[in-house]
Amino acid sequence: MQKVLTGLQQPGSAFHAKLDNGLETWIDAQAKRFRSEFEYFEGEAKGLSVGDGWTFISYDPLSNKVESGDVRGKHVASSKIDDPVTYWLAPFSRLANADDLFVEEQLEDSAIIALGSRKTIPVEELEDDMPPGTQWIVRIEIDRMSMLPVAYDEYSVTPSGERYAGPPRITYALTDFTPLTDLPADFFSPGLVEDALVTIEDRFLGSRNAGLSPYWLGERINNEYGTLATGQASINAFGPGAWVVVYDLQGEHAGSGEVSIFIGDHFVQGCTVPGVGGDSELGDHEGEIIEGKYGRMHLFYAPPACAGVKVEIPDPPNYHRLSMTIEDTRIAIETTKSNSAIDVNQNPFNNREAIIGLVDYLVPAPSPR
Repeated sequence: MQKVLTGLQQPGSAFHAKLDNGLETWIDAQAKRFRSEFEYFEGEAKGLSVGDGWTFISYDPLSNKVESGDVRGKHVASSKIDDPVTYWLAPFSRLANADDLFVEEQLEDSAIIALGSRKTIPVEELEDDMPPGTQWIVRIEIDRMSMLPVAYDEYSVTPSGERYAGPPRITYALTDFTPLTDLPADFFSPGLVEDALVTIEDRFLGSRNAGLSPYWLGERINNEYGTLATGQASINAFGPGAWVVVYDLQGEHAGSGEVSIFIGDHFVQGCTVPGVGGDSELGDHEGEIIEGKYGRMHLFYAPPACAGVKVEIPDPPNYHRLSMTIEDTRIAIETTKSNSAIDVNQNPFNNREAIIGLVDYLVPAPSPR
């Protein structure tokens, strides 16, 4: 292990690795600093972690949360490794709390050295068909010349020798060294992690950049029909030129349908809604025209008809949609009833009076300062 740690050290440079699972890591082994990025989905926001010594701070784009702590986690007292660098290089952190380590015998002319760890899986963490005593194995392949990692596998083995497949084999697609002078001065700064947090203002920025004027109901409203709340994770692109803000019902009505605000172009059951009033093409069930706070509004019910095909509307309707134009931007409020009982309307906002009343709560979405 010490040879691996030595191999990561190159004065004036940071070790750099790309793994085929989307993880990318930089390690300044001499200064005990690291940075890693993880791409959950191509083109989407990346997870980001930076560390200094035993401490780390990480941003998770899926939950949009930042956490910090000790890289050893719950194993601070039991860790067998006294160098934080080991914890930053996947999967060497597994060696720190293993029951025992092993080195596989290799042919003398082999370019690969294989080492690994065994850890007995706690009974409460065993899968249903695994017997007590089953061990979790981590096997790491290392280049004999450079002592840098090449690939690793994880799997479990029962006391009788039966093997259970683990996650897919991970390969180091790239390992090299990057001069520290080529990296920004703040490359390992914890402040970058805090800056990665996505705010509600950030969520609306895409619609503003598209030339739209986004409106919403605020983060939370409470009226005679119930309470609605949203958060930044519920504000998303809905399609080309379209965004949606989803509100969840709170309190006694939690889980009973949704209320959504559509910004920009939107579609209804395959029927395009090009505007307000009589220019929609929803067939015989386009609903009614209402004059309101923002001028002419178009209220219709689901399922609408397309191209003149008559559709029987259930009672109560599956949803209501109120469409209007504000500052040259198409805005629609949509209420849906719960899916738990198709013939029962459990969403108190899914009626004509409630959806019209929501118009009074529409306000411009916040802008980044």
